[in-house]
Amino acid sequence: NVPGYISMNFTFANDYGSVSSYAYDPPSQGTPTINTTWGTNTTYENITAFNVSSVDTLTNIWDWRRNGVSDAVLNMPFDVNGSNGNTSNVKDYSSFGNNGTTDNGTASTIVRWNASCGAFTGSGGCYEFDGIDDFITIYPSASVNLTREITISAWVNRKTTTTNSAFGIVSSGAGNCGGTDCNYDLYLTSTGVVVLYRAGNSITGIGSVPANTWTHIVVTDDGSNQYVYINGTQDDTESGTSNSIGNALGARIGTRFDLYTHMNGSIDQVHIWN
Repeated sequence: NVPGYISMNFTFANDYGSVSSYAYDPPSQGTPTINTTWGTNTTYENITAFNVSSVDTLTNIWDWRRNGVSDAVLNMPFDVNGSNGNTSNVKDYSSFGNNGTTDNGTASTIVRWNASCGAFTGSGGCYEFDGIDDFITIYPSASVNLTREITISAWVNRKTTTTNSAFGIVSSGAGNCGGTDCNYDLYLTSTGVVVLYRAGNSITGIGSVPANTWTHIVVTDDGSNQYVYINGTQDDTESGTSNSIGNALGARIGTRFDLYTHMNGSIDQVHIWN
């Protein structure tokens, strides 16, 4: 969101002279250009959007919508440290408004925001987790309480560690995720293997996400088949009916919902689709 023209004038005087009349003209934002693979705009083509602005260094936030309703139920690019002046508010840019919070009761659990993480060109900021007690809370809502079909994507940069048994990414549940109390629990094993766990049923990837490297992860469950993608390449697929608990108490980013395993590293660009 680009505000109108801002004019700032300063006068500063000392033994060496004065400085005055500084003006700031904000960048302009044009209508994005949208291209499809073959230019026929059919549903099976890839759609690519290109930003049109007067400044190339702008960080752009995309939210695909139809009739005003977002495709994603959660769209957290982590490009701003909070919103509306509230640094504990993690902004969800989807139309569902599933904002999160980094303030989980004590100062030690407040996640550190990094303004320039470099997950990819133009990615903006991210959140850094200490692997001990840092996490982001998303409060209960029907839109994130997904019991069947789901797709989750995130950029992850895990650290090299011998102390973490797993690296929590996104989780939603009502209790012990080690049992059957998780609607969904996306995490990495201690060696970086991707796992999506759903109330006693899970898919475990084959390849390993490297340490100290930004990696794009996508997991999809269509109710009958589960898929894992790493950097755009399918890593594994399995068949099986999804399980769910049906009534979750919200979601958490950077940890398992029962706080058993924590991310030691950084997470960026978290999206969830139903």
